[in-house]
Amino acid sequence: MNAQPQKLYSPLSFKEKCARLLARFILPFKRFSETFKMSDFKGRIALISSLILPGLGDIILGEFEIGVSYFVMGVAYYLYLFSVGWKHFLGIIRLDYVNLLSVAIILTILFLLIYYLSLESIEKKAVLRSSGKKLHGSYILKFIVFIGKKKIDFLNENLSLK
Repeated sequence: MNAQPQKLYSPLSFKEKCARLLARFILPFKRFSETFKMSDFKGRIALISSLILPGLGDIILGEFEIGVSYFVMGVAYYLYLFSVGWKHFLGIIRLDYVNLLSVAIILTILFLLIYYLSLESIEKKAVLRSSGKKLHGSYILKFIVFIGKKKIDFLNENLSLK
């Protein structure tokens, strides 16, 4: 019955909070070579492909929904960057009512965040696979397989009754 009173502040100092945040941010990069060494062939291919384009590693490991979302965002950024984004960075295209350089910088920061999240995700999944745990897999693919099995069972029951 003696519950601890909730604190509205963290007992950690600002310096400790920043150190924890920095350590959490750097962790996937520190563990990458270690994870790469202990992964199987499929895990290594997933790690390498995730470095090239975010989401490819998730698709290889069977996490289609997450992988496709990262992949689409990465491809959209690359299309933007190679079509008109470089012109925004260099200031070749200017609009009076929008600062295109700031738009390009914000989109680049968002892409780097997506790239980091994809790399962190695939690194965690490779660690899980190498430790012997199963991944969730694709929910949509599982649903389609489930519906297909139900249809086959239904047809088998109805055809065998005649």
